[in-house]
Amino acid sequence: MGMIVSFLLTACNSKDSFPQLTHIPCKVSDSDLWGMVGVDGKILFENEFENEPSIAVNGVFSVLNSNDELEYFTADSKPKQIGQKAYLDGGYYTEGVIPVVDSNHQILFITKEGDIAFDLKEVKGKKVINVSPLFSDGLMAFCTEDNKWGYINNKGKVVIEPVYSFANEFNEGYAVVATTRKIEQFPYSEETAYVIDKKGNKIITLPKSKSDPVMEKFVYDECINWNHTMFNVNGKDSFSNPNVFVFNYQDGYAPFVETDENENIYQGKKFGIIDQKGSFIIRAKYDGISRVIGNKFWAKQQTSDNNFNIDCLDKEGNKLFTIKNIKNFYPFSKNSILIQEDNETYYFVNEKGQKENPQTFYTARLPLSFFADNYPLAAPNPFLSYTTPRVYPHYFVQTDNPLW
Repeated sequence: MGMIVSFLLTACNSKDSFPQLTHIPCKVSDSDLWGMVGVDGKILFENEFENEPSIAVNGVFSVLNSNDELEYFTADSKPKQIGQKAYLDGGYYTEGVIPVVDSNHQILFITKEGDIAFDLKEVKGKKVINVSPLFSDGLMAFCTEDNKWGYINNKGKVVIEPVYSFANEFNEGYAVVATTRKIEQFPYSEETAYVIDKKGNKIITLPKSKSDPVMEKFVYDECINWNHTMFNVNGKDSFSNPNVFVFNYQDGYAPFVETDENENIYQGKKFGIIDQKGSFIIRAKYDGISRVIGNKFWAKQQTSDNNFNIDCLDKEGNKLFTIKNIKNFYPFSKNSILIQEDNETYYFVNEKGQKENPQTFYTARLPLSFFADNYPLAAPNPFLSYTTPRVYPHYFVQTDNPLW
């Protein structure tokens, strides 16, 4: 697994708007076929699929068949296929439907029974070429052939017209969008960005920036970090600090990392915790640190190139205990944490770092991605342009440890 892992769907009970991750693919032994294990460490089924399943969301997961097409199944001890069809592309089961692309390259939305709920071929005469893999806050982003983004509801009705050059998913009732992004420019074009509400009203106009991309930007805990400034959507005081990069907040706290004049944040820089007033709660002294999980923080201390220790801290930064000499760490919730040992074995521990379940796994897979601003959110890659309808593949699945 990579040293920086970021995920889209959270298993933690927080106030974000995103669906719950309930199961991940696993193998108990090297010779097994793929099965699935719950975020509580209990095996749902094992030795069932030759190809690796997706994560399970709202009781549904997908698997590629021998023709590299997606088939959908219920996340049960004996998985049942949803319908009898396979699809070229597809997303997650949210708001009662799944976005898929059929063999005719049409974007359809199917039910958990496999029936077609509606299609999304055109909006105002423009072909729809991309949709998000999920609904959040009851809305889903879509993109037309002229690279304009808007939002639909779970009935296929356009709620916000496609007028944006880029659009992120909604969270907590807000989304970050842009109106001047040029898709062919990399790394970033100077862009005019806004925070909008679910009716498309502009709540905040964000300063133009070439260094801070609008992609993977979300409102979290009523705040958004933009160009080293923290804005609050409810008009509360904001703060700026050019010497740190602040990740998204939860319950009033956020991880931060030191930056240099080139905004290089991962070359020996240290991490800490900051509150919404800009005060440092835990100074920058760790090699990585999680956001608050069950009133605790989890801080990384690198011990070798491949291994590290994890300190469990209270909100004042006091060390409660240490999990030593591990290779990776995935806190699904305050009392369910997946550990990867140096010998590649996986197992679950509780909130005290204790191994309650003797079950171990040869592998327990979480989708890899590049760093996606730390939170359980969706973000399509804005530098890829498609002409064939599809569900955006460039999305992330997130637990709560973005900084390893």
